[in-house]
Amino acid sequence: MTDAKKNFSTIQLVFIQVGLLAVFIGTSQFFEVQWGTVFDRGQVSTREGRPPAEEPGGSVESPAALLAQMYNDPYSDVSETVDVVVKSYENTAKGRVLASYLVWAISSAKPDGYIDTLLNSAAKNGDFNIPEALLTLSGRLDTPSLLKSVLLAGEREKPKAPPRAQQHLLKLSDSLAGLSLTYYGNPQAHMRISDANEVMPRIAEAQVGQIVEIPGF
Repeated sequence: MTDAKKNFSTIQLVFIQVGLLAVFIGTSQFFEVQWGTVFDRGQVSTREGRPPAEEPGGSVESPAALLAQMYNDPYSDVSETVDVVVKSYENTAKGRVLASYLVWAISSAKPDGYIDTLLNSAAKNGDFNIPEALLTLSGRLDTPSLLKSVLLAGEREKPKAPPRAQQHLLKLSDSLAGLSLTYYGNPQAHMRISDANEVMPRIAEAQVGQIVEIPGF
């Protein structure tokens, strides 16, 4: 009698487990149909076959990437453009060394951060002098403004509207060429800013938080 009860209890337990498993499977299928998601090897797709939405803002190319594309364009002469731009800042033998470093980095499709480290390390080693207009308050080369200068020269971009007189609060990463690029759309107009601020012959001698006059045209 005792064995029969045990067998009956075992059968009940098996039926309960099977029932719970059936409920679990049915619930899973229900949610799969309702939400239209199929998990396959860690990836999610929808019933309509559309891929998941991508995060916005990841398609903007950096100046270095755009210059690398221009370098491979047979109708562009990036080497000549770099030479002209660097000469406008530093027309010396060491300026040509800066140009050669930059041309090599662009031709090798190096990213912005790599180029910044390369050029500032070379300047620190004395391979070339940082042009005054590209010297930041921190004493580093303003590589982003240099790259944008070459890019603008290659694309022959111009400011969309005449700049107006205004003031700027200096940051540690600012350079004269960078300010000129920001306010005029042309890094070569940096002498206007320098001339309008007599107390600032060299931006490296200025102070963070100092107000700089940006003259209009």
